[in-house]
Amino acid sequence: MKQTLFLLLVAGAILGQSSPELRDLSIRPHVGPRSIPSFTVDGEVYRAVGVTLADLVMLGYGVRPTQLAGRLQWMTSEQFDIEAKASGVGAPSWKLAKPMLQAILVDRFRLKVHQTTLEVPAYDLLVANGGPRFTEHSDPAWFEQRFAQSSSSSAVHIVATRTGLARLASVLTTSTDHPVVDKTGLEGAYDFKLDWAPDYSPAAMDGSAPTLFRALQEQLGLKLEPSVTRKEILVIESADKPSAN
Repeated sequence: MKQTLFLLLVAGAILGQSSPELRDLSIRPHVGPRSIPSFTVDGEVYRAVGVTLADLVMLGYGVRPTQLAGRLQWMTSEQFDIEAKASGVGAPSWKLAKPMLQAILVDRFRLKVHQTTLEVPAYDLLVANGGPRFTEHSDPAWFEQRFAQSSSSSAVHIVATRTGLARLASVLTTSTDHPVVDKTGLEGAYDFKLDWAPDYSPAAMDGSAPTLFRALQEQLGLKLEPSVTRKEILVIESADKPSAN
């Protein structure tokens, strides 16, 4: 039964299986037009299609794009198709896939990395002039936190119930590609909605829909201000393109 990477992440936290033994590893340059990367598991077989070295490093080491430094020119441009078999019974979990990916990176890509802590550009999430435009959750019988996000090339929608602003800051980190630190000082659980258009979308460019920065101020009474923060970074020292097999 095939599982997506998202399901692997969830299953890995539950199953806690031991590391697999690699066999029958095949790595080939991706043929055809550029594709959306995919990572699946089918029984004992791992398949990665249209993945770059950067994709594999982020998956294998659990880091975001903003946590990678020292990138090689081909690291995000050249795609590969990978197939490997792992000994074991049943569909492997993410805890199995992660060390396997690290082994592939070291053995076939000759990857060398080290971790460090650097000062990086960030945003502080603050209360804008006029104060917040959302309310604290008031239903004493409601204990569940809900946070729903839907995205497309033209719009992003967030609906939150009984949610802290640290969760919002985490989502904004992904949306801005910069760490977002909650410095609002608001520590309650809140209900709010947020809708914006990506900067590159026609609606944002012609002003018919707000960008993220504008939406935060108009809809939530919050703002993002440029800042810096210290962050763990994975530094790529060197890597080789693998020979096809």
